[in-house]
Amino acid sequence: MDTPISVLVVEDHALFRTGIKVSCNKDESITVTGEASNGSDAIAQVLMLQPDVVLMDVSMPLMDGIESTRLIKDKSKKTKVIMLTSHENEEVLQSALSAGASGYCLKDVESDILCSAIRAVHRGEMWLDSLYSVDRDCMRSARERFNNLIERHGSSDDEISSSQLPVEDSSIDTNQDPGQENTLKISSAPGASVSSTENKSSSARFSKNDNLFDRYENLGVIGQGGMSHVYKARHKMLDKVVAVKVLAGHLNRIDAFCARFVQEARVASSLSHTNIASVFDFGVTPESNAFLVMEYVKGPSLAEVLRQDVRLDEARAIELFKQLIDALSYAHKMGVVHRDIKPANVILTNFDSGHPHLKLVDFGLAKVSTLEDPKLTINGEVMGSPLYMSPEQCQGLPVDNRSDIYSLGCLMHEVICGQPPFRGETALDTFRMHVQVDYQEPSENECSDRLRTILRKCLSKNPNNRYSNLDEIKSLL
Repeated sequence: MDTPISVLVVEDHALFRTGIKVSCNKDESITVTGEASNGSDAIAQVLMLQPDVVLMDVSMPLMDGIESTRLIKDKSKKTKVIMLTSHENEEVLQSALSAGASGYCLKDVESDILCSAIRAVHRGEMWLDSLYSVDRDCMRSARERFNNLIERHGSSDDEISSSQLPVEDSSIDTNQDPGQENTLKISSAPGASVSSTENKSSSARFSKNDNLFDRYENLGVIGQGGMSHVYKARHKMLDKVVAVKVLAGHLNRIDAFCARFVQEARVASSLSHTNIASVFDFGVTPESNAFLVMEYVKGPSLAEVLRQDVRLDEARAIELFKQLIDALSYAHKMGVVHRDIKPANVILTNFDSGHPHLKLVDFGLAKVSTLEDPKLTINGEVMGSPLYMSPEQCQGLPVDNRSDIYSLGCLMHEVICGQPPFRGETALDTFRMHVQVDYQEPSENECSDRLRTILRKCLSKNPNNRYSNLDEIKSLL
């Protein structure tokens, strides 16, 4: 008889914990070798017992199941994790899979289904509860396309670019356990990497061996620069399109920068607002590439709109300003200062409809570059984009919410007048203007007295003379 699958049960409620153990012990192929009532104890038990599978509750004291799973997968690669929850929630599923979980089950699942899930993930497959069942014809079609692809492209050393490997091209198998429609096995060509044909030389690219890219299918580069590459990608299990930002290789070698990136990304992932692009996942791959997985927002940036000389009347502009203020106000109340408010970080969905929905992006990754960068973003204590930086940012002084208010004023001025309030020939010249040159208000023909008053106060050199919070500005608008 084969060695039973060893299972660790992690659940803070004793009654649920007992029920799960009873369900597992009904199956001779499974044995419960340990239990824990919180995430910290779970990690210690994993290190001591080295179980094959962990059944992990999502909501627990001290450390939740998502963070516990992330740490367990860092310390014990071979241990599989199935998340257990009392309700169906796509966000929980997204977080669980991103943390490294191999499956997801409801707590009230029948015993034979739970055991099937354990066997499936132990075989290296993925398990999703019935809410996320899969169409079998689609699965067979994907398998056939993938097999044809392997026949065409040969050995395991071949690189498969995004033009050759569509998102749906995967090998998918089902098992014959009860609830088999829940089981997916997704793989790629052995040793193959997935990279963009637009950026062959980049060290920040999709690689099959990265845990991140085992979960996301590359749909192509949507942005790149000296600091990072941004990919449009699809989560394989959720069929969810996301944006994956991968930090450029040279920055991954700077420990302090990576540490700040991870810390700020954690903060960004805690923000949940209709006008802020969500952050789903972040971390560092085994190849030491820091990554950030965000909501994919389709639409032009405000910078692109302004470059096309699209002039917004004041009423339409104010509607956008209100949405941006809502996003920033929420972030400030959560203790987050954006520090890089500019038109390029404002995305407008449904712009052509006349009622665009605004999304603020790029929380969690400070822009770091050199003075020669044409985008005017520099490295060191002075961080931001000089055309929109507050005087205190330009001088490398501590910043708070009022710095974002100044940057907001710069953005609003540009939308109304067609150009930023201060633009020097160089970054240093622009810094000097922010610190020393008086703000020139728009003319009476360009905007109302009300908006002119708001801009004047937002763009005060002294932070103490600006609005103390964004709610004041919104009430005036």
